[in-house]
Amino acid sequence: MIGGMKDAGCSGVTFGLESGLEDIRFNVLNKKFKNVDFIETSRLLHKHKIRFVTSMLFCLPNENLENAVESIYFANSLKPWGVRASILKIFKNTKLAKSLLKNGSSEEVGEFTYKSKDLYKDHDKIKNMLWAANLLVKFPLLLPFAKKILSIPANCLSAPLILLSYWTDVIFHKIPLTQAFGYFWNSRKVFIKGVASEQEDVYRKIVP
Repeated sequence: MIGGMKDAGCSGVTFGLESGLEDIRFNVLNKKFKNVDFIETSRLLHKHKIRFVTSMLFCLPNENLENAVESIYFANSLKPWGVRASILKIFKNTKLAKSLLKNGSSEEVGEFTYKSKDLYKDHDKIKNMLWAANLLVKFPLLLPFAKKILSIPANCLSAPLILLSYWTDVIFHKIPLTQAFGYFWNSRKVFIKGVASEQEDVYRKIVP
């Protein structure tokens, strides 16, 4: 199949890894793909010289800093062109929301979404994956320092690093620079904050 994609002119693909931890992928996200499936798919993409970007979710229910770092280590092992990091949004009335409510993995509710339970109080650090994930994959020598990097409070340095992720998208999708700049300029406040940041909502504690 991948050989056929190459023959048809495909030069790049994006696929949802979501988490590098098989247990989380299976039992939290209900995505029944094993790590070996991603390893084999990545091998074939490299063989046929098709670049790929992995989409990943962070601040998952009960995810700790160790989990997040292990996840990005696995993503790096696939040698992707880049990583697209997002904060998990649990929208109401979805299958995921119902599942998390049933097993107590959501701790707050808003108008549109539920908030993942932050059992280890690491989510504020893990949110930094929005700007750090692509950096860690592009410069894997930084991976041993991932925990320290993620523990750095978000500051003015995070905006340029978020923009680095968008720049890799521009190159990956071969978007004309004038079009990319126009799109960015008209939505610059959202881009600098991070398009994939968590849903803006007003949360309150879930009362059993």
